[in-house]
Amino acid sequence: MRIKARCILRTVVLCGSFTAILFTWYWLMNSRAADALFVEIAESTDQMNQSRPKATPDLFTVAKNHTEESVTEEQSSPHAPTKQLSLDYEKQTEEPLARRGPPQHCESWCRRGAGVVGSQPPYFLTAVLEVRIYYVDLAKLTTREMYQWLQYLRYAGVEHVYVYDEYRFQNESQLSALEGFIEEGYVTYTDWHDVAWTNGNRIEAHAKTQESAYKHCLSHYAKDSMWQTAIDIDEYPFSVTDTEQNFMRRFVEDFSSKNPHASQITMQNYLFLGKPLNDTLHPLLASRVWRRTKTPANALVKPIYKPEGIRSAQVHHNILQLGRSINAPDEGLRMNHYW
Repeated sequence: MRIKARCILRTVVLCGSFTAILFTWYWLMNSRAADALFVEIAESTDQMNQSRPKATPDLFTVAKNHTEESVTEEQSSPHAPTKQLSLDYEKQTEEPLARRGPPQHCESWCRRGAGVVGSQPPYFLTAVLEVRIYYVDLAKLTTREMYQWLQYLRYAGVEHVYVYDEYRFQNESQLSALEGFIEEGYVTYTDWHDVAWTNGNRIEAHAKTQESAYKHCLSHYAKDSMWQTAIDIDEYPFSVTDTEQNFMRRFVEDFSSKNPHASQITMQNYLFLGKPLNDTLHPLLASRVWRRTKTPANALVKPIYKPEGIRSAQVHHNILQLGRSINAPDEGLRMNHYW
């Protein structure tokens, strides 16, 4: 019995040691992956900064520097919303979300448009967003992150955004927060509360609410866009080979000219995972989560499509009536999903 007990004990110790070795190896490999990602961001930043004035800091520069320094410059742009807020949302829970404007620490890229303000339909490239902003969101996606996303799309070359606001309670409504964008003609706002909720209870699954918003956008605004994308505020189109202003528009123009039968271009889903960094020290969503999947995480792509070619709008794969769907090459255009 003693010999058997000793054998069992040795087996347990060996298994424990082997497990510890495996865990250490896994931790080191993930650390290297994080380092490699940082290098990729830094290289992208260096490439952009060689040809861009230093007065226009970008998302990648902020992610690289990880600074909490505030930008005290005045909102000189006539197109920037005029209201401001503190980055500390938790201390302002008594104030409705709708009264909040752009963050005081918002970098200048977040305050400035990308030269598309004042565009009129028909647009070449638009976006549709179905969103709910609320305090207890575990991902901490707030009005601040919505501003960042809108301004990033401007930089990418999106000319107009259709926002469907599915707030549950009135103080979650983003109408007042979006006033500046609406007045300048960059956002078309649709109150989607009654479609999503009744007496505080959800009418249908969130995915169905998204689909109904996308279908409404197609039925009401299809003729206003040559191309449109349907993405969320934690999803950022990104090009490895082109990080200059209007990169997304440039890609769609070039890709569609080479593939005239394409009525839908799908962006592969690259997930950024792991515990986010402190959102006060790292107010930009893209600077909080660094660990990215090496390859597309799954088949949940997001589409860029010709509205006229869509028979039925879906969240990930639209049902086409014209043309064909083609995957965008990963290096040309992908989706960074900060999940």
